[in-house]
Amino acid sequence: METIRDQEHLPEIRSWYVVRSTPLGEAPFDIRQRWIGIALPVRERAPGRAGGRGILSDKPVDMRSAVPVRTLDAIEALRAAGQEEAAEWWQDYHSHHPNAAETLLFDTEWGEFVDSKILSDFQTEPFND
Repeated sequence: METIRDQEHLPEIRSWYVVRSTPLGEAPFDIRQRWIGIALPVRERAPGRAGGRGILSDKPVDMRSAVPVRTLDAIEALRAAGQEEAAEWWQDYHSHHPNAAETLLFDTEWGEFVDSKILSDFQTEPFND
């Protein structure tokens, strides 16, 4: 995982994506459910076609309309929303899998992009540049 120094050179947040339904994936169902309602900072262009690998099976995954979110940003978003158990699961997974992707992919069908003004109720401090 990256260090605090690495975070100093992050691209700015371009948009916010709020998860509205349980994402598909290989993490345990109860962990995936914890994404619902979480506002995720998007630093890369999105959405777009993207490929990845299943976190448990390592099977190829192809998404037509993927929203890429930095894994550390996603973990911080879970923590900021009080979803510590899910944040710990992802943190633990990444600490035991050093080659794990640095980006998680969320399908646009699982949520929506929102205006940053709407996010005033969310704690966004961990993501400030």
